[in-house]
Amino acid sequence: MLVLFVAGLLLRWLVAFHPHSGMGRPPMYGDFEAQRHWVEITNALPPKDWYANTTDNDLQYWGLDYPPLSAWHAKLIGVSYQFLLQQAAKVARQPYPIADGEDVEVDTSAWVTHQWNRTFGLHVSRGAEDPTTRSVMRVSAWVTDLLAFAGPAVLFLHLLSGIPTARNHRQAQGSVAPLGIDRSVLSAAMSGPALLLMCPLPQIFVDHGHFQFNAVPLGMVVTTGIAAVAFGRTQRFLGLLVGVAAMATAIMFKQIALYYSLGMASYALAVCLRCQRAAGTAISQLVVAVGVGVTILALCLGPPLRASDVVSRMFPFQRGLYEDKVANVWCALSPVLKLHLLLPRNALVPFCAGATMVAAAPACLSSGWMKKTGSSSAACGPHVDSLRLCLLLAASSVSFFLFSFQVHEKAILFVVTPVLLAGCIAERLLRMSNFGDAGNEATAARQWIESLPFAATHFTFVALFSLFQLAQKDRLVPVYGALLALGAVHVAFCWTQRYRRHPMTAHHLEGEFVTRAPFVSVSTLSMIAVFGLETVYVPPPRFPDLTALLLAAVSCAHFVAYLVYFSRGLWLVRRL
Repeated sequence: MLVLFVAGLLLRWLVAFHPHSGMGRPPMYGDFEAQRHWVEITNALPPKDWYANTTDNDLQYWGLDYPPLSAWHAKLIGVSYQFLLQQAAKVARQPYPIADGEDVEVDTSAWVTHQWNRTFGLHVSRGAEDPTTRSVMRVSAWVTDLLAFAGPAVLFLHLLSGIPTARNHRQAQGSVAPLGIDRSVLSAAMSGPALLLMCPLPQIFVDHGHFQFNAVPLGMVVTTGIAAVAFGRTQRFLGLLVGVAAMATAIMFKQIALYYSLGMASYALAVCLRCQRAAGTAISQLVVAVGVGVTILALCLGPPLRASDVVSRMFPFQRGLYEDKVANVWCALSPVLKLHLLLPRNALVPFCAGATMVAAAPACLSSGWMKKTGSSSAACGPHVDSLRLCLLLAASSVSFFLFSFQVHEKAILFVVTPVLLAGCIAERLLRMSNFGDAGNEATAARQWIESLPFAATHFTFVALFSLFQLAQKDRLVPVYGALLALGAVHVAFCWTQRYRRHPMTAHHLEGEFVTRAPFVSVSTLSMIAVFGLETVYVPPPRFPDLTALLLAAVSCAHFVAYLVYFSRGLWLVRRL
């Protein structure tokens, strides 16, 4: 696991050596300049002016449109950089001898001011792309990823491998390491979704290539999974409270985390209402869970910030239905169904919200049939509950991505993380000797769970495939190609491993459709065809975005298929 951890950090750093979004493209540049500008604003202006249009804060030039925790994170970057500059100045200010024996003390205050102004100085640093600025921002993204995502991912995998199952029997056979960690589970970390959780290729490309800080909200998703596994079924409510707090924190860092709202709400209702015998206790627990989330939101939106300014910037409904050629339903159907022309602007948002809720409804409604006690064993119980939670988050987020208003192509990262968590949990469940032995329902659920590790791996690859247009726009095709090649090799390896273990369900028309040979073959050929057309075909002037739309349509078809797959899985595992 340590090797995977180090490899993931090294891969992030290697990607960071390449260009960032908007590099050398004035006057607006790109997301790198947006993040740098937010550090500039938050360290020069009082919090009440961060989201307000003032003479020193032109909201038309990358004004803050992320929630308050993103702003405070930007301020933390600036404070940390100022601290490092001051420490460097103290070292340089130490007296040193000269030829005649006198000591000279160097005044470095001018140097500190110059370095700060060149990187984050108010107004004077706009568009800064010098090596120092790039290094500061890249290191901040790397450290943030290390602390917020990579660390929790290691803890999550350790919890999965460290909870013993049939430990006495395996220890007698020498299959349990001295620390109590199941070696069979550790071996699974070398392939499948666990490897991708340590080296999440789409997230690495966006955060360390394009440049963003998605590691923080995605790390909160991992924290939610940690709580579900750590507290287990006996203390499920405590795990729910931690999960609600983590989700509220994620929303206050990046509003796209609202993609998880329907899934988290349905899980909270199931835990509080379906899993308690006393109605009063169930209602009180639900009130406490809601109170935890509302409290965090209120603390983040309260003074010294102005809540009205923050909310108006967080939800810019005046923007379009989607950004660029994103792989959601509205973009894929745009050649034949231009929704923004059929409906007035004030009706688009409620229509998209309704479509999103309809798409997520089958998955969310499955929580209403969750068993109060569950038929799975005490060892399987915590993993089954955490699997159900991750699948709910995955189904909810992919529904938002496909049907909601104002979708960016980078939002697919918020689907990938819960899918990978679910894949890791499935790997763990499949290594439990007593899992799937409780009748036909459990057997059907086990057959579905057998398909989940490969499905999670394949979904991650499709998510990376959908980011090709972003790679072209940012001139990151070489690094994107390298990451895509790594992902393709990993998918091929996982397919061969699955074929060896389950040849009937992998090759014949049995098992889940997303892991059958026909689906995987068509998927592979369609992606190869899109890349081939992009290389050799020049679109006519009348349809310049033809290949981009084709890529979006192919990716969207995959995501719709996986939404059906996740929803079906939730109904199968609801009785475990």
